[in-house]
Amino acid sequence: MRYADSGVDRNVRERAKLGVSVFGSAGFKTPFNALVPVDSKSYYSFCTDGVGTKCMVAQLADKHGGIGIDAVAMVANDTIRCGARPAALVDVIDIRKTEEHLLRVLLRSIAEGARQAECAVVGGETADLGEMVGGVGANPYNVNCSCVGFVGKKDVVLGNKLKAGDVVIGLRSSGIHSNGFSLVRRALFSQWGGRFNAHDKPEALKGKTVAEECLKPTRIYVKSVLKAMKNADVKAAVHITGDAYVKFDKLFAFSKGVGIRFDNFKPQPIFALVQECGKVPGDEMLKTFNMGWGFALIAPKKEEDKLLSLLKNEGAEKIGEITAKAGVVEAFWKNKHITLKR
Repeated sequence: MRYADSGVDRNVRERAKLGVSVFGSAGFKTPFNALVPVDSKSYYSFCTDGVGTKCMVAQLADKHGGIGIDAVAMVANDTIRCGARPAALVDVIDIRKTEEHLLRVLLRSIAEGARQAECAVVGGETADLGEMVGGVGANPYNVNCSCVGFVGKKDVVLGNKLKAGDVVIGLRSSGIHSNGFSLVRRALFSQWGGRFNAHDKPEALKGKTVAEECLKPTRIYVKSVLKAMKNADVKAAVHITGDAYVKFDKLFAFSKGVGIRFDNFKPQPIFALVQECGKVPGDEMLKTFNMGWGFALIAPKKEEDKLLSLLKNEGAEKIGEITAKAGVVEAFWKNKHITLKR
């Protein structure tokens, strides 16, 4: 089973984006963020994203308390990639029909995510869309957020000047986070053709139900990453979300003649269960899932020990390094060499 088999074809998506640009001339781009000047000394960054089909697992299990944290995490973690501090966010909840208790749970979860991200919720929209909202359960919904952040000109993480020998420091994820769930659902849940019901407790999960493990909220890295950027020379930052380790290739447009190699993965047991049940090839796991690391910083080798110390509460480890293999993303996993991008 590959991601495309679950209805998500990353190649089609990339082809659709080729040659299409809506970026104006007022600001400039980093590998993952566009920055627009506020004044002569600062810029703002604006990000938007959603929880996606993880919402369907929450609806199946009737457990909604982490979904708002996921929504905030997706945009807050994206914002900090360029060094910007999240300042304000708004949410959009599309729901089949407003239900007081469910809506309150979702909003409280968004508020908790905002607290963790040290970011204000300044507005939002709840829309009753009836049959237009698909999903499962009695009252399906989708949750999305947008976030604006600000960064001083001297503090921008440009994502360039990478050199062979630079280290990649990974920060631990809490599990699957909020990506790849079209594949996760089909591999694991009988509702979508998988092996388990939401409340099954496979031996590999050590007492947790399948739903509980899948619904662990996405980790929010705002405070720890911004602290690390302030105190160490960080060249680039990557939020390991959709397309997982393939997405590191966006760095190559800003640093010519380099590649990247990963050799340290520590996936939580839920990933092995997905791979086993879905018979997912190893390269597809690395192209789809974070495999234990939810965020990465790239820095000169001399900064490695300092970053590991600054990020010890995030379970940080060196997970790879920049190479001289131009344009190549490669990985060593389970004693196999896997080329993810060439």
